[in-house]
Amino acid sequence: MVAAGLVGLAQRRPLIGTRDAESLPDASRDTAERGLARLQELGILREMIGRGRFCLWMASL
Repeated sequence: MVAAGLVGLAQRRPLIGTRDAESLPDASRDTAERGLARLQELGILREMIGRGRFCLWMASL
């Protein structure tokens, strides 16, 4: 599951981007972008830098 992998990734790194998310097993670019957006909607991640394609997120504390 990509969402669980994204949460784990956010716990290990201060900032994560789409490329980091794409490195997860079974994660295409589209899947990574949707997963990051969904976790942002849920309040698990927050957007820190950039907009659109070049965003970086960090775990919400």
